[in-house]
Amino acid sequence: MTMFKCTGCGKEVDHLMVNGYGFGDRTLEGVMFTVKKDENGKIFCSDYPKDRYTKGLNMEHWVKRCNDYCDGLDIGTCPECGYDVDIEEE
Repeated sequence: MTMFKCTGCGKEVDHLMVNGYGFGDRTLEGVMFTVKKDENGKIFCSDYPKDRYTKGLNMEHWVKRCNDYCDGLDIGTCPECGYDVDIEEE
């Protein structure tokens, strides 16, 4: 896996967090999806919270929507410090 470099805390992290609001509007507002970058630089959804809220949703559909959203993703959230990480500058 390719690492991301956070400009906030300076750490290299293997994943970023993406708020589901960007592709799921209010249904997924505040639901943080884990995204990673493969060896070719393609960003994809690798995980999501498995809790009472998401259990009632069609998560197969939302993971697909997250992957579609990741095609144009240019910013994510560092899981260590919460700082916005600009993906394009890496």
